[in-house]
Amino acid sequence: MLAALWSRVRDVFAGPAPAPASPVLALPALWVQGSADIADFDDCPRERRRTPHAMRADGSRKCFACGHETRGTGLMTTEIHEPFGPEYVSPAPADCPNCPCCSLRLCERGRNSVMQCHGHVRDSVVATVSACPCSAETTRGTHAWRLAQIRVVKHATQHPLPKRAEHVLRALAGHEAFEDPTDELRGLRARRYVDGEPSEGLWRITLLGRRYLKALHEPRYTSAVHVNSIDRETRTAQVVVLGWHMEREVTVLADQLANAADLTLDELPGRYLEAKVNLGAADPVDLVLTRIQVPAPITEHYAAAVRPLWVAKGGAR
Repeated sequence: MLAALWSRVRDVFAGPAPAPASPVLALPALWVQGSADIADFDDCPRERRRTPHAMRADGSRKCFACGHETRGTGLMTTEIHEPFGPEYVSPAPADCPNCPCCSLRLCERGRNSVMQCHGHVRDSVVATVSACPCSAETTRGTHAWRLAQIRVVKHATQHPLPKRAEHVLRALAGHEAFEDPTDELRGLRARRYVDGEPSEGLWRITLLGRRYLKALHEPRYTSAVHVNSIDRETRTAQVVVLGWHMEREVTVLADQLANAADLTLDELPGRYLEAKVNLGAADPVDLVLTRIQVPAPITEHYAAAVRPLWVAKGGAR
């Protein structure tokens, strides 16, 4: 009798029995309520470990251990942030050290794209990054610069300006007085050969304008070009311009080669092509290839016929 009395006293002071801890016992109730379709283990951000979860087909889930919920929207899920504890904030991208307008990643992408930085941002940011120097056509080595060099050289060698427009351009290059009765400055500005303030009559020749004048009389020779490799990420090709140097690689736009030769990028490596090239350039970045084509079938005498210019002249380099 004393034992029964002691057991009764112990039950009174012990309080209510704890709720079942097993998620299996709670799952049927959640099924009935429509709050769960299956039960499985998942990563709980609050518990920082894998815990049992009640889950629905739309991606919603609830942790049995702490009750943390994640709301689902089809294939995407949106976490419900609690008013307490740290919230995840996406880290800010690293700033570009060479400009105040872009991130480092954006400038790397813009430098290797003819669309420049402003071609890789949403419309609301275009005005902010449109003048970025890291990808501009006035910055040596960018894709936009390479494309501008090709455009200017082809213009000068294949479809040159009228003499009256050339006269205006040369006058600006030599800081000479000139008259422009036919308004040639308008067309030169559209081609970005000149810039300035029309309202004040202040004009100056640009780097592209000077490149055009140089290309008018720059010697260009037919040379064999061997494609060593292709970089698909930057869409560039490493080539050897045999008339310029037998071994030194030159970087060119891969799409220029592929489009001119009517080949795919995968067909370019290992190919010989022919092109008109300014072989007198001292820096490989200044080599501009035009009139690119697939040559006639290679013979054993082909390499001798297109040997480097300096070898043909009997010189040493």
